[in-house]
Amino acid sequence: MQNIAIAVRDVDLFLLATINRTATTDVYVNWPRKHVTGWEPHASFHASGQHHQKSFGKASLIQKKQKPDSTFKGTENLVSFGVGSLEHLVVNVLCNPKDFSAVFEIPHSTVGLERFRNRYWTTSSDARLILRALRDFVQKYLGEV
Repeated sequence: MQNIAIAVRDVDLFLLATINRTATTDVYVNWPRKHVTGWEPHASFHASGQHHQKSFGKASLIQKKQKPDSTFKGTENLVSFGVGSLEHLVVNVLCNPKDFSAVFEIPHSTVGLERFRNRYWTTSSDARLILRALRDFVQKYLGEV
């Protein structure tokens, strides 16, 4: 399984989301929200091609897309989300890089003061391409990382 962290580096490293790809090609984007009972928000792209987002156990935005397997062509948008300037402190989940295959680290200085000014998204079934796309986006729009 590939397990990528998306984290904000303030004084400490705070986890914002994770991208997981299972051996069966399912891809999940998870937001850590254990501070609210029953809330496990995530977006998933399953081996069958089903894509949905889920919050409090209820699926929404259910779509059928191409399968994320060896026949995959082009890109598919999995999710986009805003990053608020203080979100990492509100969620307050420290990120331990040893727990992940890779960490996409966003310097807090690049987030900006406006709430949710910055948008990040995942658009590929390959976790390495997801990480590369995130880095390219931050470098293009927010400066050198």
